[in-house]
Amino acid sequence: MVATAKFTESDNPPKKYLSDSQLQNLFTLAKKNNYRDYALFYLSYKHGLRAIETTYLSFDNIDLNSNQLWVKRAKNSLATYHPLSQECNRIIKKLAKINGSNYLFPLTTIGIRKICQKYNFHHHQLRHTCGINMARKGIDPLIIKNYLGHKNIQNTMIYINDAGINFKKLPDF
Repeated sequence: MVATAKFTESDNPPKKYLSDSQLQNLFTLAKKNNYRDYALFYLSYKHGLRAIETTYLSFDNIDLNSNQLWVKRAKNSLATYHPLSQECNRIIKKLAKINGSNYLFPLTTIGIRKICQKYNFHHHQLRHTCGINMARKGIDPLIIKNYLGHKNIQNTMIYINDAGINFKKLPDF
């Protein structure tokens, strides 16, 4: 039986995204329970992937020499190359050793949903958390738009608005 992440009400943000502590708790718990789950959650978060896009990830889309991942997007979104962090690189190398498939996660979206249910969250929350965290770090909305594969900046602005960015750091003009 997989232990589920327990979140207190004070740590419970709107259901669209996970708080920093919830995200870290999820990664820690998944790493203890099943490395594949951790890898699935971490790569999905770091690259803002929808569940269906996670099923597209194959070793053919990865260039470890240049540390790049080709992200094929769904919903007629824009495909992009993403840089791979050191942790993503480590995860992919480990998956290559333990995986008997050309796909990083030979799962269906239903399989991904069932895995996420064990941890008491929805996969799409990882995509929203990625976008919101990028906005909170002050990353330009156009970069966020391209990173998430949005065709329309209005879709990206949802993350900017949900990030609760205020004008405290606005320079004097």
